[in-house]
Amino acid sequence: MIEIPLVDQNSFVIEVSLEGASYFLSFNWNSEAQIWVLGLQDAHTKSILSGLVLVPNTPLLEQFRHLNVPPGEFVVDVPDEKLQLTRSSFLSGQATFFYLSRQEYGALR
Repeated sequence: MIEIPLVDQNSFVIEVSLEGASYFLSFNWNSEAQIWVLGLQDAHTKSILSGLVLVPNTPLLEQFRHLNVPPGEFVVDVPDEKLQLTRSSFLSGQATFFYLSRQEYGALR
């Protein structure tokens, strides 16, 4: 399991290595809708996914297996089921963005 830290910015891109492949993750805070949105690009910055809303405690990639997404799963862990994600939820520790490897995710299913 890899914790992917979010930074104190409304919009940013980070490069991550997931199971031997490089990806670019773009995180954008939509202040009008009050949501975090994820974009995913491959190592050559070709878009794989865009506009994916971060939904707590839900597998985010499961419905996109037909695309060239990482083999594991992204999950926003929020211990308090009633918590609504805010711009500061990740910085305050109320929410954590994780990548679970294919093996780790498979063991949970």
